[in-house]
Amino acid sequence: MAATFTAEEGVGDAPDSFAYDGKRLKKWNVASTTYGQPWVVGDVISCCIDLTNGTMQFFRNGISMGEAFSNVRYGDDAPGLAYFPALSLSWAEKSRLNFGGRPFMYPIPDYQPMQSPPTSVDFATYLCQSLDRLMRSSRSRDDVMLIGGIIFDQLAPLLQDDYNVVASFFPMLTGFSESSDLLSLFIEHLRVWLEDWEWNSLWELLLEHLGHILTSTSSHGDSKSPLGLIIKLLRFPHILGVLTTTQSENSDRILEQFFATKQPNPFDLVDLLPKVWWPNCQDNLKFGEFTELLSEVAPDEETMKQSVQDIRVKNKEQDDLFYEILLIFLPNSQVEDPMITDSQSESDFKKKWFKEWLHRLLERNKGSNRNVILNFIGNC
Repeated sequence: MAATFTAEEGVGDAPDSFAYDGKRLKKWNVASTTYGQPWVVGDVISCCIDLTNGTMQFFRNGISMGEAFSNVRYGDDAPGLAYFPALSLSWAEKSRLNFGGRPFMYPIPDYQPMQSPPTSVDFATYLCQSLDRLMRSSRSRDDVMLIGGIIFDQLAPLLQDDYNVVASFFPMLTGFSESSDLLSLFIEHLRVWLEDWEWNSLWELLLEHLGHILTSTSSHGDSKSPLGLIIKLLRFPHILGVLTTTQSENSDRILEQFFATKQPNPFDLVDLLPKVWWPNCQDNLKFGEFTELLSEVAPDEETMKQSVQDIRVKNKEQDDLFYEILLIFLPNSQVEDPMITDSQSESDFKKKWFKEWLHRLLERNKGSNRNVILNFIGNC
């Protein structure tokens, strides 16, 4: 509202400025007090302001961390003032912001985004639902191609809006992926219905969206579904080509996201390991400050062993899926994949591209390069 930012003062350092710091576990409004949970890379932090009661609260991955402030000026107390989102970042830190330009990963009931959804989203959803019914019907391939082309004449322009792609097209694609035959047929028709630039734009956005889901989902949660869909899609040469025919920072970042593993914070670990145990733990907890903790922790060897085993199983499932992605780029002659029928030149090209990508990844992340000015920023 009425806040001035300088090199020394950032978000939360003025009377009308409010902030949450997940690193230091504090909330800021001139002064700071303890608040919230520690955030980790990939977390989705939501800020919700109630302009009926003048309150503000923050959410981590859709879970409220409680009311943070109750002194937000509104109504007659804030004549002529407006509200602006802001954040303070240190050197080389990055954040992805969404004010409603795409559907929220964790919508908060009773709160509205700053940016309203496009008015075309309902029509885009209707067209995608119509296309879904057509693809699942018993009509001939020629009929599907003809009628689907008519639908896409109206749908394609709407897919230039990111919101419509994520809200309307992506759920339809996810449904098709449940059947390999249906997905293959849809991809085959889609390649005809779209111009080359429309195809590239659509799949770059969809692959980026899938990567975002992976980086924002715990590796111990349900991350198998996005990885499984990614593998199915990358097996189509024209979709894989969206990544491999360019050497852009965006395509590099998308592939890097496909191998991401989000780490849990201490609160997540409580859910993953509700009971803990170690040798002689009962004796250790009977002394001093740990006496009261004994009744709360209630060490349980069997429960902990089962929890650890569950984590191992999920990690193994994820590692197997990572391996399948690697096989797409680096085919193993001893592992047959009927979905991939590359010629020798195509196989060599993928290997070469992947090795170059890996080289760029290592170059970007070696210690001497982590704090240099990024090329795309320049001196502007």
